[in-house]
Amino acid sequence: MNYVFNSIQVLQNRSDLLLLLLEEDFYLAPDALFFLKKMEDEKERICPECLIYTLGNLEKSGRQFNNLGSKVSIAYWHARYNLGMTITYSFWCSIVKHAENFCNVDDYNWDWSLVYLAQKHFNYPRVIWSTSTRVIHLGSCGTHHKKTCSNQSDIARWDETKKFYETNQQYLFPKKPLTIHAKYEAKRPLKQVNGGWSDVRDRQLCLSFALKNMKDMSQINIKDS
Repeated sequence: MNYVFNSIQVLQNRSDLLLLLLEEDFYLAPDALFFLKKMEDEKERICPECLIYTLGNLEKSGRQFNNLGSKVSIAYWHARYNLGMTITYSFWCSIVKHAENFCNVDDYNWDWSLVYLAQKHFNYPRVIWSTSTRVIHLGSCGTHHKKTCSNQSDIARWDETKKFYETNQQYLFPKKPLTIHAKYEAKRPLKQVNGGWSDVRDRQLCLSFALKNMKDMSQINIKDS
């Protein structure tokens, strides 16, 4: 994100910039970008206070497209809503202002560090997300997966997901205005940090990116957890 917002010249000072965060094992629905633009265009009518758009959905309703293909849901943002989430230029500027707090959270997960900022400094920002998921996480390997993983299982999930969107093709690219499926008012409590980010070198590097200082990190102040 630092590179996109700070180093790509054509994107400098673009207040309308919307950055979509994706990983290499995410599968996007055919209408993912179309639906993102639709949420952006209709935001002022549906949720003017929302700061974040999210295309993915981990709720059970996420795999249902019949009658939900043109619906969105609203909640206070949390790490649960990070699947295909976006960062606006203005929200990014707010994060950078609190870079010292972000980089000093003892949590190796960037999204949980952002949860800390969201609750402590941003007054629980709102998120609007696609009720029918437009992003599916295919990967079965990694830190957060406890089951046996393999390339074969990932390929099988890819085929399964492709078929899923083909089956629901009639509900993609909705033409009618978006409507709200659910609006959640509960605020999730801030849980204990996961650790793994106490090394001063990690924190200095994190701050050097935010402060655009890649040469001299020795003067960066680091707080103890």
